[in-house]
Amino acid sequence: MRQKTTSKRGSAMIGALIIAILAGAIGASILDSAFTEMKMSRRHMEQQHAVTLAEAGLEEGVRAMIAGDWTGWTSYGTYGYYKNITSVSNVVLSGISGNFSLGLGGRGRTGEIKVYVHADPSDPVIAAEASIFNRGAGSTISRQIRVDMESGSLFENGVVSRESTTFKGGNVLVDSYDSRLGGYTESSYVNRFANGTVATLAVLNDLLDIGNGAVRGYIATAGGTVDIGSQGTIHDYLGGPYPAKYKDMSRVTNDFYADLPDISAPSSTGYTNLGSITGTTTIGGAGTQGYIIDNITLSGGATLTIAGDVKLIVTGDVAVTGTGKIDIDNTASMEMYVDGNVKIAGNGMANGTGKAENALIFGMDSTDGNKSITLGGNAVLHAAVYAPAYDFTVNGGGADGHIHGAIVGYRITMNGGAQFHYDEALSDLKMGDNFTIESWRELKGVGELLPFHTPADLPSHF
Repeated sequence: MRQKTTSKRGSAMIGALIIAILAGAIGASILDSAFTEMKMSRRHMEQQHAVTLAEAGLEEGVRAMIAGDWTGWTSYGTYGYYKNITSVSNVVLSGISGNFSLGLGGRGRTGEIKVYVHADPSDPVIAAEASIFNRGAGSTISRQIRVDMESGSLFENGVVSRESTTFKGGNVLVDSYDSRLGGYTESSYVNRFANGTVATLAVLNDLLDIGNGAVRGYIATAGGTVDIGSQGTIHDYLGGPYPAKYKDMSRVTNDFYADLPDISAPSSTGYTNLGSITGTTTIGGAGTQGYIIDNITLSGGATLTIAGDVKLIVTGDVAVTGTGKIDIDNTASMEMYVDGNVKIAGNGMANGTGKAENALIFGMDSTDGNKSITLGGNAVLHAAVYAPAYDFTVNGGGADGHIHGAIVGYRITMNGGAQFHYDEALSDLKMGDNFTIESWRELKGVGELLPFHTPADLPSHF
């Protein structure tokens, strides 16, 4: 009997030992699987972080290209610029909903970003390689991204606001023409078209209010509804005849988007300082001439004549009233960068070229609603005005007070009698500091990876 008891106890111990061995094996397998999964998860996270770092490098390249500031970059060839940012432990990126931080430090990880910019104005390209070094795991993750860009126009639509657009009073008209075909033909449809888009980035309802105005083109918001008065109309010119008060709602959309960056003055190196201009003055000459001006105040018959291609940096205000006038010769052009308020009324601004692209006005103040621009007068105005933080007022100027061009502002008010004709030629006006993305792709194949380890070889790949 004792032998049977001992035998049973031995069997139980062997069984328990087998179970323990199996449990240990299963536990080890689970731990190994968990560890492998953790490594895969960490690797995936570091791959994503590498892509994010590469995108931060692309942003660095865009900023340098827009500003034309290559301080800290190494030049290669005619258009190439290279920058290496080492020991990156944290990067703050701008997102739609604000800034977010990508922290790498404190976990044995550091990053490195290499950026190459092919700054050819006709074919700009930015490429970046980002690497994340994990000292603890002894691993390196690298990713490359290439972005092909193209110069875009700041004036792809007729009237664009960031906050709101309001038509007040009657007889407000927005339509279009193309200065490449000649002048606007008010009495025929030879050069009078229905592409005068009125758009806003507002997402709330009724912040685009055309009241009883007439839009011969399109209306677009970033999400909000449009308020059209009982007498308001929207349609084309040639599809009629249309009944009174006709509203073609197929021309109204709510998915508008536009990138409206702040604008800054060009480098003023070599510019002539003129102080304030208050009387009759002529500027310009051979080549493009640059001037720094405190204020421009013209009235009582005072005329500022633009007799060549000029760039003006106005640190104060511009006021043209009464019989004052800015007169641009028929072979001249003007780019005006203004930090203050602008008022062009009275005889206004006469553009002898008849093309808005030769009279560009940029509002540089970046505080929303802090400055204002008022347009109107007795003369026909051909100009394009870009001031995304400025309040705009467009006044009716009687039978001859039409405005031809484009405007971009913060809050735009168009008062009774305002006649606005968008110049479609402006949609092809390429601005050197306004870029749009043509393509974005991650480089993965052996044949397409760029040699960031030898920067001098990079230019041959663009």
